[in-house]
Amino acid sequence: MLMWQTSWRLPALLALAALHANCTRAGFDASADAGSNNDVLPVTFQVEHVFSVENSNWNSYVDNDGATPVEASGVSCDLSANGYNQCVHGGERRKVVVPNIASCAGLSIEDALGLFDWLCCDDIDGTATFYTTRLASGKGLRDLVHASGFHENSVTVRLNDTLVSTTTPKVWGWTNPVQPLPDNEVGGPLSLDTPGGIYVLDSSRASGGYVIDGDGISVVALRGGTLSWNDSSEVSCPGTTGADRRALICAWEQDRLWIEGDFTGGSGAVMAHQLLHLAGSRYSVLNQIKASRTQEGFGTENAALRLDLGSSRLTDIDVDHSGGDGLSLGDTHHTSLVRVRVGAARMDGIYLWSSAHHNRFNQIMVTGSRANGIVVEGNNNTFLNTEASSNGTADIHGGFKVAGTENRLFGVDAHNNFHSGLLLYRASGTTVVGGRFSNNGSSGVRLMGFEGRSSLDNTLVSIVSANNAHGIYLNAWDAAHKTLRTIVSHASVFNNSFMGLNTGFGDDNLVNQMLSISNAQIGVALHSDSDNNVLSQIASGFNSSYNIDINGGSDNNRFTQGLLLGGTTQNCHVAADSSGLIDGRWP
Repeated sequence: MLMWQTSWRLPALLALAALHANCTRAGFDASADAGSNNDVLPVTFQVEHVFSVENSNWNSYVDNDGATPVEASGVSCDLSANGYNQCVHGGERRKVVVPNIASCAGLSIEDALGLFDWLCCDDIDGTATFYTTRLASGKGLRDLVHASGFHENSVTVRLNDTLVSTTTPKVWGWTNPVQPLPDNEVGGPLSLDTPGGIYVLDSSRASGGYVIDGDGISVVALRGGTLSWNDSSEVSCPGTTGADRRALICAWEQDRLWIEGDFTGGSGAVMAHQLLHLAGSRYSVLNQIKASRTQEGFGTENAALRLDLGSSRLTDIDVDHSGGDGLSLGDTHHTSLVRVRVGAARMDGIYLWSSAHHNRFNQIMVTGSRANGIVVEGNNNTFLNTEASSNGTADIHGGFKVAGTENRLFGVDAHNNFHSGLLLYRASGTTVVGGRFSNNGSSGVRLMGFEGRSSLDNTLVSIVSANNAHGIYLNAWDAAHKTLRTIVSHASVFNNSFMGLNTGFGDDNLVNQMLSISNAQIGVALHSDSDNNVLSQIASGFNSSYNIDINGGSDNNRFTQGLLLGGTTQNCHVAADSSGLIDGRWP
């Protein structure tokens, strides 16, 4: 999968269930003395359901209403709950009770197929009990099933280095009907409607597409098998985004879906517009998806993955050479996306519509998109450890374009993009913490007001920026759309081809603790009617032109708590139509 440089980033947040006070992840060393447990060996046990049989099948969910997920009551989940972790996926939950052993100390467990992560708890019912938490990293439903059923599996429990017992291999209680994915290598779309059915593709094959017509359905392509478009011109996903589409898998308001596998739009004259189109789906999982090549066309209509999801989960997604956007998220909310890579999209790599809100992204990489790497028009979305590089070919296309409100970016890396690394375009309430911006064709970070909206109340913290224009550009289209009330703190801007910090039509901004050195023009520039800005603890030096320049009718700008200048004979310049440096306290 992806290699991540994490030394500078915020720690990746674990998506596992919260640990009980006396629970430990299997394989962790327990410090308690387990010697007394040897007196009760050997013991026998079996793998059991955690919840009822009907709520332990694949794509069954229960309320996450206990102190921890393993203590959930087992009541079927209300799918209107916001956030995938508000419900527990019963299909991934199994337990092993180790009789006559009260403590988890020294105990370890592994399943023969290596499919699950395990947790040991010893005070829920007074007996050491192992619980599966979810599929292990790199594993999927495709490793649990074959073309006609579930694989048998077993577990082995050890106490320190002593074998406690190994269970007899068997299927762990799933009763979902497992069947081959029906063959439509020639012809148009087929319906998948078996309740709770798991449809399995066991070898590479062309298809005219499938329409999922029921809840709780899974489609998986086993490893080594690829589902590709069969060059049919027949529509398989009618009218879901304003135009009839050819899609390999289409679902409309079907919940609790699970999709895994490799998908491609074909290579002939007639290709799929989209590979996966899920509209109005809740509590669904896309796992270990490889999606490549769709018909060239309009961005979202020809996106490889076109999704409207509520409270769903996407993990290990790899999208290449989409004919439109790589990943288009419409009415998607409270959804988790982890380890997503998009490469060489003809339009934007990842596009969040204005209706996309409260989503969480972690470990995201977008490279080589012809338009923007990532566009965020929705609100209250969070990005962790995200990289956008080598995106954009013309216009103002670059790494990130954020136009919504209250979005948060933690650990951002943007380099070698055609335009800006990060463009806050009429954005408000954006928080950026930890950003590296280098060698972008324009500014590292650019804030811009336009078309009746200002860019305001944004916060930039711990920014490092070295680019082919400005390091940080607080900009507006004109005086009617000023950049307002931006906070810039702990920033280093250097080796930029123009200016380290440049304001143009920027009012009431606060810049605190900035180092601006070795820029090809000006270190800190207050230009184009930029008024009432406060700059605190500024060091500006060794810039080719001025270290500080106040110009264009800019007035009442305050410098406080230290100003360090040097390395050039032109430390300060104040134009005749502007006021000079005001040494003042906070206004």
